[in-house]
Amino acid sequence: MEPDPPRTWLGRAKPGTGASHSANFGRALPITKTRTKSISISVNGSDTDSLTASNSIKEPRSKMASIDIGATKWRRVEVGRVIRLESGSLAAIVEIIDHKRVLVDGPSSDPKLATPRGIAQLSRSLLTSIVIPKLPRGARTPAVKKAWEAAGVDAKWAETNWAKKQLIQERRASLTDFDRFKVMRLKKQRRFEERKALAKIKASA
Repeated sequence: MEPDPPRTWLGRAKPGTGASHSANFGRALPITKTRTKSISISVNGSDTDSLTASNSIKEPRSKMASIDIGATKWRRVEVGRVIRLESGSLAAIVEIIDHKRVLVDGPSSDPKLATPRGIAQLSRSLLTSIVIPKLPRGARTPAVKKAWEAAGVDAKWAETNWAKKQLIQERRASLTDFDRFKVMRLKKQRRFEERKALAKIKASA
């Protein structure tokens, strides 16, 4: 009995015969986009049928995306970075001990923000956006205080949302019962004025 002739696939011989290659039989060729050129020929002023030729130039389906890689804006643990401790005070990182602890010093003029020199846990601290530039590693307290005042850390901290929120919380905690009653009456008066102005706008519309 003669063996079966080799199977052909779109005019080309199949690289093998048998059941192992039967799954690939009839698979379509990969389609590539080609550019065609149309050529018109005129003879004695009359146009003949146009001839179409394929120059087999492959065009990319999509263009490569351009990516701009820049430096990250994350707050890093570095010497000179001002951190907010768990007690609410501020301190500048003077030396990095390890990946969990840092040596800090906070010679602030505000006694509520001042922090004595010592070791702080990074897990119990928050990194602020304030950085004392060019603070030497392991600087002593007089040098840290001089750099602290030159950088204006206290003024920068007063402009942050953290300081404003902390001030509001301190004011609310110091209110008496009569002060809370006055705040409630003022809130009611504000809501009345807002509704009155809204009613005027709706009536004029």
